[in-house]
Amino acid sequence: CPERLRRYRVSLFGETGGTVGALNWSGDLRMNGTFAPVATGDTITAAMGTGTGFAGRYLRIESRSGEASNPQIAEVEAWPSPLPVIRRFDTTAGNLTAIGNPQRPTSATLSWQVDNFGALEITPTPGMVSGATGSVTVNPAVTTTYTLTATNASGPRSVSMVIGVDEPEQAPFISEFLAAPNASYLDEDGDGEDWVEISNPNNIALNLEGFSLTDDPAQPAMWPFPAVTLPAQGRLVVFASGKDRRTPGLPLHTNFSLKAGGEYLALVGRDGVSVLSQFPANYPDTLVFSKQVQGKSYGPDAAGLARFFNPPTPGNINGPGFTGVVEDTSFSVKRGFFTTPQNVEITSLTPGAVIRYTTNSTVPTATTGLVYTGPIPVITTTVLRAAAFKDDFAPCQHRHPHLHFPGESQNIIGDGHVHHQQCHLRPAGGGGADRSSQLFHGHYSDHCERGGCAHFPGNAGAGRRARVGIPGKLRGGALWW
Repeated sequence: CPERLRRYRVSLFGETGGTVGALNWSGDLRMNGTFAPVATGDTITAAMGTGTGFAGRYLRIESRSGEASNPQIAEVEAWPSPLPVIRRFDTTAGNLTAIGNPQRPTSATLSWQVDNFGALEITPTPGMVSGATGSVTVNPAVTTTYTLTATNASGPRSVSMVIGVDEPEQAPFISEFLAAPNASYLDEDGDGEDWVEISNPNNIALNLEGFSLTDDPAQPAMWPFPAVTLPAQGRLVVFASGKDRRTPGLPLHTNFSLKAGGEYLALVGRDGVSVLSQFPANYPDTLVFSKQVQGKSYGPDAAGLARFFNPPTPGNINGPGFTGVVEDTSFSVKRGFFTTPQNVEITSLTPGAVIRYTTNSTVPTATTGLVYTGPIPVITTTVLRAAAFKDDFAPCQHRHPHLHFPGESQNIIGDGHVHHQQCHLRPAGGGGADRSSQLFHGHYSDHCERGGCAHFPGNAGAGRRARVGIPGKLRGGALWW
C-alpha cells in the first residue's frame, strides 16, 4: 500500500514576526520503508530527531519517499508537555503564636510532594528548595502567605497557603455530602461513591490531622484524618466508600459508606469527643438525616439550614438549595404494545406537586408541557414524557413510557443522539486553495479513517492542542500547520 505513511520528515519551527522562524527540531521517520500502524499511527518524541528544542509554533510534514504516490495523513495531534504536578503542600500548623499562647506552636513545618519539575521555590524565605518530597520549618512574626512554585520547560505552577500568627480560628465543618451517588463524580477507580465535603471557614490554613469523620455516634473517632492541609477558605472532598485510604496527596476514602435511606454523620474534633458538625443537626432528637435522592447532595446553605443541592458542587461553593426533592412520577400503564386505547394516569407522592407532560417527545419543564389534570387517553403510538415540580423543591427526573399500537410506524423518537462527523482544513489566510502547499492552522475534526496518524507530544502549535483531519490524498510533498 504505497499511499500509507512512511519515509517522511517532521520539522518544528519557531515564529518570527508572525511567520515561520528558525528550525528548532527535525527528524526523519520510517526511512526503512516500514509503514505507520493503521490503528495507532506514530507517536513522535524528541529522541527521534535533533535540534535545539522539541517545541515550536509551526509544524511541517514532508514526504521523503520519492515515490509517485504520496502518503495519506489522517490526523495530526500536537499538545504541550505537561506542567509540574503539585500533589500536596501541607503545614503542621496553620495558626502560630508570637505572644506565648500555650495552645499554639511558635513554628510550622511546610512539606511538599511535587512531580515533573525542574526548579522548586518557596517564597518568601526559605527560597529555592530541592527534592520531589521535602520539608522546611518557618516561624513568621506575622501572618504570612507562603507560595510553592514548581517550574519546568512548559512553565510554572503554584500553590499558596496562609500561615496565621495569633489569628482567630473557627472549626471546620461538613459543608455538603452525597449519599446516593451516580456517575457525575467518580473516584480514582472510576466508581461513583458517596462523598463528604469538609470546609475551612478561616482565612488561614488548617491541618486536619486528628479530626475524624464518623457515621456512628458511639464511635466518634471512626475515621481519623491524615496530615492534610485545607487552605484558607478551602474545601476537601473525602469519598465515603469504605475503601479506607489515608495517604496524603492522594484521594482520601473513609472506612464507612453512607446510607441513602438516612443515618448519622459527624465531623469530630481532635479530642476525639467534641462534635463540630453533624447531620441531623438536632441529634439525638432526630436520629437520622433525611432520605437522600440519587444525584442530589445535602448540606447547609448560606443561612446554615440543611438543604438539597441540584446539581451537587463537590469542592465548590454550594449553589441554591431546595427544601426537598419531588418524588418521581409514576404511570398507571407501563410501556408496551396495545391493541385497545389506554387511559394513562400519572402520579407523584409529593403533596402539592404539579405534573407536566408532553406527547411530542420533548422534555417537560416547570414552564413547558401540558399540566396534568386527569387520565390521558392514548389511542395511537405515543411517547409520553412527564415530570413533577414544586416550588422550593428540586425537580424529579422525567419518565417516558412508549406505548405502541400494531400496524403503526415504530420509529419512536427516544433519547439517542446522532453525531455528525466531518473532516476539513481551513487555510490560515482563508479560502480553499491547494492543501499541499499552504500554511494551515489546525482545525478540529471528529475523526477520519484515511491511512496512518502522526502524534506529536511536545509544545508544537504554540502550546495548543490541535487535531487535524485531512480527507483524501496529499497533492504535494509537504504539509504545514
